[in-house]
Amino acid sequence: MEILNQLFKNKYFLPSLQSATLFAFILLIYGAIGVTTHDKDFALVLRNTNVSNLIVWSYWWPLIILTAILLFLIIPTLFYSLFVILRRLSLNEVE
Repeated sequence: MEILNQLFKNKYFLPSLQSATLFAFILLIYGAIGVTTHDKDFALVLRNTNVSNLIVWSYWWPLIILTAILLFLIIPTLFYSLFVILRRLSLNEVE
């Protein structure tokens, strides 16, 4: 746990994570630019072999859905826990 605390307290952690994400997006955009065709048969092959499409549709969207599900499960649970704790504290003050 101490290692994680030190990592999150490091002032370069968040900018380096953001830089890596920006670099990944730039690579995805660069990989997708100029990949066009008017041939229907080749378009069927291209949609399965274009790395940018594969990454976005196979990994990016499922991760967004998973993140949304987790946030809708975790955040209400945290608020409810906070509500219960505050309620118990307020009940203890009355006694």
